[in-house]
Amino acid sequence: MQLKVISEVCRAARAADLMVHPNYRGLGIYKQIRKKLFGTAREKHLQLAVSFPNELATSISQRLGSGRIFKKTPLWIKPLNLKNIVTRYLNNDSLASLIAAIGKGLVRITNRSIDYEIRTQVREVKEIDERFDYLWKQASSLHEIMLVRDRAYLNWRYVKKPDADYTIYISENDNQLLGYVVLRNLEDNGLRIGWIADMLTSSKDSPASMDLIAEAVKYFKMEKVDAILCVLPQKAYLTYHLQKHGFTLYSRWSRSRYTINYDLFEITYPESTLVNPNNWYLTRGDSDLI
Repeated sequence: MQLKVISEVCRAARAADLMVHPNYRGLGIYKQIRKKLFGTAREKHLQLAVSFPNELATSISQRLGSGRIFKKTPLWIKPLNLKNIVTRYLNNDSLASLIAAIGKGLVRITNRSIDYEIRTQVREVKEIDERFDYLWKQASSLHEIMLVRDRAYLNWRYVKKPDADYTIYISENDNQLLGYVVLRNLEDNGLRIGWIADMLTSSKDSPASMDLIAEAVKYFKMEKVDAILCVLPQKAYLTYHLQKHGFTLYSRWSRSRYTINYDLFEITYPESTLVNPNNWYLTRGDSDLI
Protein backbone atom coordinates (compact mmCIF):
# COMPACT_ATOMS: atom_id res chain seq x y z
CA MET A 1 0.00 0.00 0.00
CA GLN A 2 0.97 3.62 -0.42
CA LEU A 3 0.61 5.53 2.82
CA LYS A 4 0.85 9.30 3.14
CA VAL A 5 2.73 10.26 6.31
CA ILE A 6 2.82 14.02 6.91
CA SER A 7 3.91 15.28 3.46
CA GLU A 8 5.57 12.14 2.08
CA VAL A 9 4.30 8.88 0.63
CA CYS A 10 5.90 5.71 1.95
CA ARG A 11 5.59 2.05 1.04
CA ALA A 12 3.51 0.23 3.64
CA ALA A 13 1.83 -3.13 4.11
CA ARG A 14 -1.39 -4.39 5.62
CA ALA A 15 -0.76 -7.40 7.82
CA ALA A 16 -3.77 -9.66 7.26
CA ASP A 17 -3.48 -13.12 8.82
CA LEU A 18 -1.00 -15.17 10.84
CA MET A 19 -2.31 -18.37 12.40
CA VAL A 20 -0.91 -21.53 13.99
CA HIS A 21 -2.85 -24.79 14.41
CA PRO A 22 -3.86 -25.35 18.08
CA ASN A 23 -1.89 -28.63 18.22
CA TYR A 24 1.36 -26.84 17.42
CA ARG A 25 1.13 -23.69 19.49
CA GLY A 26 3.76 -22.86 22.10
CA LEU A 27 6.61 -24.09 19.86
CA GLY A 28 7.70 -20.68 18.62
CA ILE A 29 6.15 -21.15 15.16
CA TYR A 30 4.20 -17.89 15.30
CA LYS A 31 7.34 -15.94 16.19
CA GLN A 32 9.40 -17.58 13.43
CA ILE A 33 6.80 -16.97 10.73
CA ARG A 34 6.46 -13.38 11.87
CA LYS A 35 10.24 -12.93 11.75
CA LYS A 36 10.31 -14.30 8.19
CA LEU A 37 7.49 -12.00 7.09
CA PHE A 38 9.24 -8.97 8.52
CA GLY A 39 12.46 -10.01 6.81
CA THR A 40 10.64 -10.12 3.49
CA ALA A 41 9.17 -6.70 4.23
CA ARG A 42 12.64 -5.28 4.79
CA GLU A 43 13.83 -6.78 1.51
CA LYS A 44 10.96 -5.00 -0.25
CA HIS A 45 11.93 -1.76 1.52
CA LEU A 46 8.58 -1.42 3.27
CA GLN A 47 8.58 1.17 6.02
CA LEU A 48 5.38 0.47 7.94
CA ALA A 49 2.93 -2.37 8.49
CA VAL A 50 -0.62 -1.74 9.68
CA SER A 51 -2.79 -4.50 11.13
CA PHE A 52 -6.23 -4.86 12.71
CA PRO A 53 -5.58 -7.70 15.17
CA ASN A 54 -7.94 -9.56 17.47
CA GLU A 55 -7.30 -9.69 21.20
CA LEU A 56 -5.01 -12.76 21.01
CA ALA A 57 -2.83 -11.33 18.24
CA THR A 58 -2.67 -8.04 20.12
CA SER A 59 -1.36 -9.73 23.28
CA ILE A 60 1.25 -11.68 21.27
CA SER A 61 2.43 -8.49 19.56
CA GLN A 62 2.77 -6.82 22.94
CA ARG A 63 4.81 -9.73 24.34
CA LEU A 64 7.13 -9.63 21.34
CA GLY A 65 7.65 -5.92 21.95
CA SER A 66 6.90 -4.96 18.37
CA GLY A 67 4.67 -2.15 17.23
CA ARG A 68 2.55 0.30 19.14
CA ILE A 69 -0.96 -0.59 20.23
CA PHE A 70 -3.33 2.30 19.73
CA LYS A 71 -6.73 2.74 21.31
CA LYS A 72 -9.63 1.06 19.58
CA THR A 73 -10.86 3.00 16.58
CA PRO A 74 -14.27 4.47 17.47
CA LEU A 75 -17.35 2.81 16.00
CA TRP A 76 -20.28 5.04 15.07
CA ILE A 77 -23.73 3.45 14.95
CA LYS A 78 -27.14 4.52 13.73
CA PRO A 79 -29.87 1.96 14.63
CA LEU A 80 -32.72 1.70 12.15
CA ASN A 81 -34.61 -1.35 13.45
CA LEU A 82 -34.21 -1.39 17.22
CA LYS A 83 -36.58 -4.32 17.73
CA ASN A 84 -34.53 -6.62 15.49
CA ILE A 85 -31.33 -5.62 17.27
CA VAL A 86 -32.81 -6.20 20.74
CA THR A 87 -34.45 -9.49 19.68
CA ARG A 88 -31.16 -10.81 18.38
CA TYR A 89 -29.44 -10.31 21.72
CA LEU A 90 -32.32 -11.06 24.11
CA ASN A 91 -33.98 -13.95 22.27
CA ASN A 92 -37.31 -12.92 23.82
CA ASP A 93 -39.77 -11.27 21.44
CA SER A 94 -42.08 -9.81 24.10
CA LEU A 95 -39.25 -8.29 26.12
CA ALA A 96 -37.62 -7.08 22.91
CA SER A 97 -40.84 -5.31 21.89
CA LEU A 98 -41.02 -3.57 25.27
CA ILE A 99 -37.42 -2.38 25.16
CA ALA A 100 -37.78 -1.35 21.53
CA ALA A 101 -40.84 0.73 22.45
CA ILE A 102 -38.88 2.45 25.22
CA GLY A 103 -36.08 3.12 22.73
CA LYS A 104 -38.28 4.77 20.12
CA GLY A 105 -37.14 8.15 21.34
CA LEU A 106 -33.55 7.17 20.59
CA VAL A 107 -34.49 6.00 17.10
CA ARG A 108 -36.34 9.27 16.44
CA ILE A 109 -33.18 11.16 17.35
CA THR A 110 -31.04 8.95 15.12
CA ASN A 111 -33.47 9.35 12.21
CA ARG A 112 -32.89 13.08 11.87
CA SER A 113 -31.50 12.50 8.34
CA ILE A 114 -35.11 12.26 7.10
CA ASP A 115 -35.59 16.01 7.06
CA TYR A 116 -32.19 16.85 5.58
CA GLU A 117 -32.25 18.45 2.13
CA ILE A 118 -29.35 17.48 -0.15
CA ARG A 119 -27.61 20.53 -1.62
CA THR A 120 -25.20 18.99 -4.15
CA GLN A 121 -25.71 16.52 -6.98
CA VAL A 122 -25.42 13.01 -5.55
CA ARG A 123 -25.50 9.93 -7.75
CA GLU A 124 -24.29 6.34 -7.88
CA VAL A 125 -21.26 5.49 -10.02
CA LYS A 126 -19.88 2.17 -11.24
CA GLU A 127 -16.42 3.41 -12.23
CA ILE A 128 -13.71 5.58 -10.71
CA ASP A 129 -12.67 8.28 -13.19
CA GLU A 130 -9.70 10.66 -13.37
CA ARG A 131 -11.44 13.25 -11.18
CA PHE A 132 -10.69 11.06 -8.16
CA ASP A 133 -6.98 11.81 -8.56
CA TYR A 134 -7.67 15.53 -8.24
CA LEU A 135 -9.98 14.89 -5.27
CA TRP A 136 -7.16 13.02 -3.55
CA LYS A 137 -4.77 15.95 -4.11
CA GLN A 138 -7.32 18.27 -2.51
CA ALA A 139 -8.06 16.01 0.46
CA SER A 140 -4.57 14.64 1.16
CA SER A 141 -3.72 17.47 3.55
CA LEU A 142 -6.77 16.92 5.76
CA HIS A 143 -5.02 14.26 7.87
CA GLU A 144 -1.41 13.59 8.81
CA ILE A 145 -1.53 9.86 8.00
CA MET A 146 -3.84 8.11 5.56
CA LEU A 147 -3.81 5.67 2.66
CA VAL A 148 -3.39 7.24 -0.76
CA ARG A 149 -6.96 7.23 -2.05
CA ASP A 150 -6.32 7.94 -5.71
CA ARG A 151 -8.05 6.51 -8.77
CA ALA A 152 -5.80 3.45 -8.99
CA TYR A 153 -6.28 2.47 -5.35
CA LEU A 154 -10.05 3.00 -5.25
CA ASN A 155 -10.56 1.00 -8.46
CA TRP A 156 -8.44 -1.83 -7.07
CA ARG A 157 -10.09 -1.77 -3.66
CA TYR A 158 -13.78 -1.28 -4.40
CA VAL A 159 -14.48 -1.77 -8.13
CA LYS A 160 -12.32 -4.70 -9.21
CA LYS A 161 -12.53 -6.72 -6.00
CA PRO A 162 -14.08 -10.01 -7.16
CA ASP A 163 -15.50 -11.31 -3.88
CA ALA A 164 -17.44 -8.27 -2.63
CA ASP A 165 -20.07 -5.86 -3.90
CA TYR A 166 -19.86 -2.18 -3.00
CA THR A 167 -22.15 0.74 -3.78
CA ILE A 168 -20.39 4.03 -4.52
CA TYR A 169 -22.02 7.46 -4.44
CA ILE A 170 -20.35 10.70 -5.45
CA SER A 171 -21.19 14.33 -4.72
CA GLU A 172 -20.53 16.86 -7.47
CA ASN A 173 -21.34 20.37 -8.63
CA ASP A 174 -21.05 21.29 -12.30
CA ASN A 175 -18.96 18.17 -12.96
CA GLN A 176 -16.56 19.02 -10.11
CA LEU A 177 -16.12 16.03 -7.80
CA LEU A 178 -16.63 17.05 -4.16
CA GLY A 179 -16.48 13.68 -2.45
CA TYR A 180 -17.46 10.02 -2.41
CA VAL A 181 -18.83 7.38 -0.04
CA VAL A 182 -18.49 3.57 -0.34
CA LEU A 183 -21.23 1.36 1.11
CA ARG A 184 -21.66 -2.37 1.68
CA ASN A 185 -24.40 -4.62 3.10
CA LEU A 186 -23.39 -7.55 5.33
CA GLU A 187 -25.00 -10.14 7.57
CA ASP A 188 -23.51 -10.16 11.07
CA ASN A 189 -24.82 -12.38 13.89
CA GLY A 190 -28.28 -12.56 12.34
CA LEU A 191 -28.52 -8.81 11.71
CA ARG A 192 -28.46 -6.88 8.45
CA ILE A 193 -25.67 -4.33 8.77
CA GLY A 194 -25.03 -1.40 6.47
CA TRP A 195 -21.37 -0.40 6.49
CA ILE A 196 -20.00 2.98 5.47
CA ALA A 197 -16.73 1.43 4.31
CA ASP A 198 -14.97 4.58 3.15
CA MET A 199 -15.63 8.28 2.67
CA LEU A 200 -13.67 11.32 1.61
CA THR A 201 -14.48 14.92 0.69
CA SER A 202 -12.44 17.71 -0.87
CA SER A 203 -12.45 19.88 2.27
CA LYS A 204 -13.62 19.90 5.89
CA ASP A 205 -16.44 22.36 5.22
CA SER A 206 -17.66 20.82 1.96
CA PRO A 207 -21.45 20.29 1.78
CA ALA A 208 -20.63 16.89 0.29
CA SER A 209 -20.09 15.44 3.77
CA MET A 210 -23.67 15.96 4.93
CA ASP A 211 -25.08 15.08 1.50
CA LEU A 212 -23.22 11.79 1.15
CA ILE A 213 -24.14 10.63 4.66
CA ALA A 214 -27.78 11.51 3.97
CA GLU A 215 -27.67 9.47 0.76
CA ALA A 216 -26.05 6.57 2.61
CA VAL A 217 -28.83 6.58 5.21
CA LYS A 218 -31.46 6.71 2.47
CA TYR A 219 -29.84 3.79 0.64
CA PHE A 220 -29.58 1.61 3.74
CA LYS A 221 -33.19 2.30 4.67
CA MET A 222 -34.25 1.04 1.23
CA GLU A 223 -32.08 -2.02 1.84
CA LYS A 224 -33.89 -2.54 5.17
CA VAL A 225 -30.75 -2.90 7.27
CA ASP A 226 -31.05 -3.06 11.05
CA ALA A 227 -28.18 -0.67 11.77
CA ILE A 228 -25.63 1.48 9.98
CA LEU A 229 -22.01 1.28 11.17
CA CYS A 230 -19.01 3.45 10.44
CA VAL A 231 -15.44 3.32 11.78
CA LEU A 232 -13.73 6.70 12.04
CA PRO A 233 -11.25 8.25 14.49
CA GLN A 234 -13.04 10.43 17.00
CA LYS A 235 -11.20 13.59 15.91
CA ALA A 236 -11.89 13.12 12.17
CA TYR A 237 -13.85 16.03 10.73
CA LEU A 238 -16.50 13.71 9.29
CA THR A 239 -17.60 12.56 12.76
CA TYR A 240 -19.29 15.93 13.32
CA HIS A 241 -21.44 15.29 10.26
CA LEU A 242 -22.18 11.73 11.40
CA GLN A 243 -23.50 13.07 14.69
CA LYS A 244 -25.64 15.63 12.84
CA HIS A 245 -27.25 12.68 11.06
CA GLY A 246 -27.92 10.85 14.32
CA PHE A 247 -24.92 8.53 14.62
CA THR A 248 -23.82 7.66 18.15
CA LEU A 249 -20.32 6.79 19.33
CA TYR A 250 -19.96 3.21 20.58
CA SER A 251 -16.55 2.90 22.21
CA ARG A 252 -16.58 -0.72 23.42
CA TRP A 253 -16.54 -2.49 20.08
CA SER A 254 -13.96 -5.26 20.37
CA ARG A 255 -12.98 -5.62 16.71
CA SER A 256 -11.76 -2.15 15.92
CA ARG A 257 -8.26 -2.16 17.43
CA TYR A 258 -5.38 -1.50 15.10
CA THR A 259 -1.62 -1.87 15.45
CA ILE A 260 1.13 0.08 13.76
CA ASN A 261 4.45 -1.74 13.38
CA TYR A 262 7.27 0.59 12.48
CA ASP A 263 10.27 -1.60 13.19
CA LEU A 264 10.31 -2.96 9.64
CA PHE A 265 12.59 -0.26 8.35
CA GLU A 266 14.39 2.77 9.67
CA ILE A 267 11.70 5.40 10.20
CA THR A 268 12.44 9.07 9.71
CA TYR A 269 9.03 10.33 10.85
CA PRO A 270 8.54 11.72 14.37
CA GLU A 271 7.42 8.96 16.71
CA SER A 272 5.02 11.40 18.39
CA THR A 273 3.19 11.70 15.06
CA LEU A 274 2.95 7.96 14.48
CA VAL A 275 1.70 7.02 17.94
CA ASN A 276 -1.05 9.67 18.11
CA PRO A 277 -4.32 7.99 16.99
CA ASN A 278 -5.83 11.35 16.09
CA ASN A 279 -3.26 11.77 13.31
CA TRP A 280 -4.57 8.68 11.52
CA TYR A 281 -7.53 8.64 9.16
CA LEU A 282 -8.73 5.03 9.30
CA THR A 283 -11.93 3.58 7.91
CA ARG A 284 -13.33 0.04 7.84
CA GLY A 285 -12.27 -0.19 4.21
CA ASP A 286 -8.64 0.28 5.21
CA SER A 287 -8.76 -3.15 6.85
CA ASP A 288 -9.21 -6.56 5.22
CA LEU A 289 -12.41 -7.10 7.25
CA ILE A 290 -14.99 -5.83 4.74
